[in-house]
Amino acid sequence: MTVIELHCPAAADTAMTATTFNPPAATHDLEAAGIERRHAEAIAEGMRQAVSADRDEFATRTDLAALEHRMTAMLHRALRIQTAALIGSQLAIAGSVVHLLGQ
Repeated sequence: MTVIELHCPAAADTAMTATTFNPPAATHDLEAAGIERRHAEAIAEGMRQAVSADRDEFATRTDLAALEHRMTAMLHRALRIQTAALIGSQLAIAGSVVHLLGQ
């Protein structure tokens, strides 16, 4: 029997709790729910692969918060640049109109 121990982030990234995934038990539960054995085994194997993936590839709440902060900052910078470009083009148009009216 293969038992995989998972470490799931709790409310804070530093606090961890352990959870176990037991593929044979999952297969049994799926069969009990009416799923054919070969399908239940395939599902349990897929779940085993998912939970045994490299945990460094999973994002934490802190990772997501940092990403949100960076994306928001990038959006604000882009909006400032677009606003400055729009104001600059409006000033250029106004200057051209004034120049044409002065002739």
